Parts: sequence; C-alpha cells; structure tokens
Amino acid sequence: MAANALTKKGMSFFAINTRGAGIIRRYYSKKGTVLVGRAFEKFEDSALDIKGAVDFVRQLGYTKIVLIGHSYGCQKSIYYISKFKQNHIKMLVLLSPIDTHNYLKNKFGENKFAKMHRYYKKLVKQGQGDKLVYEKGVGIFNVVTLDELLDPKSRLVMTLNYNLKNMCYVKSIKLPTLFAIAENDEFLVESTGYYKTKIKSQINADVYIIKKSDHSFTGKLDKVFTKISNFVAPILD
Repeated sequence: MAANALTKKGMSFFAINTRGAGIIRRYYSKKGTVLVGRAFEKFEDSALDIKGAVDFVRQLGYTKIVLIGHSYGCQKSIYYISKFKQNHIKMLVLLSPIDTHNYLKNKFGENKFAKMHRYYKKLVKQGQGDKLVYEKGVGIFNVVTLDELLDPKSRLVMTLNYNLKNMCYVKSIKLPTLFAIAENDEFLVESTGYYKTKIKSQINADVYIIKKSDHSFTGKLDKVFTKISNFVAPILD
C-alpha cells in the first residue's frame, strides 16, 4: 500500500529493517551465522544500518531521499539524522513517534520503574550488558538496551522524550518534517493535543493526527500514505 501510494506520485519506495527487527533471528553471513534482533541490538548501531541503506540507494543514483521511520524507528531516524547530517536526506517522516521511556514509566509506576532502572544499571556496571533478560510487560532485551530505555539521560531516550523542556535532538532537525500521530495509539500517555503542542514548541514541523487509528494505522494506511505522498511531493519539482 505504501509503495502504491508513493509510486503514483512518481516516487520510488525502498523498505528496510535494522538489525533490531524481530526479537531473535539468524543472519547468515560469509563469516557464519550471527544472531540478530531486538534482543541483541544496541541502539546506536541502528544508525549504521540506516546509513548502509541510504548509501545503497545513493549508489543507484537517487539524490533526493525521504527518510520514514515508524514507532521505535522514529528514535532511530532522529538519531541517524543527528549523527550523520547527510545533505541528500531532504525530508523526514515520523509515524507513530512514541515516547517509549515515559510509556514504561507510566505502565510500571514511578517506584517500580526506578527500581528496575537501578537494577539494570547495576548489571551494566558488573559487565553483564550483553546478557539477555526477560522483563514482564517489556519483553526480551539485552541488559544494555533495557538500561537505555530506562535511563532518562541515554541517547535512546533523549532522541524522543516529550517530557523534556528542551527536546534537543528534535530541535536539531533542520529538514522539513512530518509527524503522524494515531489518535488511539495504545502507547500514548497523554492526549494527542499534548504531543502536537509539544512538537510545535520545539520544531516547525507538520503534525498530522490520524483519527480513530491505532499504533499501526490499521485500516488507515491509505490516508497516512496519501498524506505522506502530498507532503514529499514538493521535492519532485
């Protein structure tokens, strides 16, 4: 559906996964089998995956690139933009840009959340960052990534934390940017109005609220990608 909506406007569409796609997967390389997936991913490594995909598209001859991230991919996209600042990225689209840190804090409550943070920070200091753990209500992660999700000062959290007075990573975006927020996103803590106001206070971006939609835009993808295709159309001129 995404490809159809964009190609009708004369655009190409290239979908990718970062190494954190899925929970645990086997990746077959020349050096042998490697386990990848969310359970093994380090947040900052995701920028390398995006860069690899962008470099590949550039080698095919494309010079006007729009980066689109969904959910956790929004944090990854923002971090990638801040790290590499590549001029060939012309626009940024963030779909269901949720604040995972504050969602978890709201889910578990302040006391349990703080206890979890202390526990996983201790494991990291003990050199157990690569250890896989299961946290009920969160899933399977390596200790480093789980600690990053809980730490308000981590790069992962800083990229998209709506409770920050100064959302420095969002403010640093210099590209035309579209935020698409689902009205009934199950991972939202505040109202969509709160998020729209917060985003507008940080950056001159388009904020689109998709009515009666869940986190995955079930039944609303046609509207979402029509909006995206209209948003990015000016770069074709």
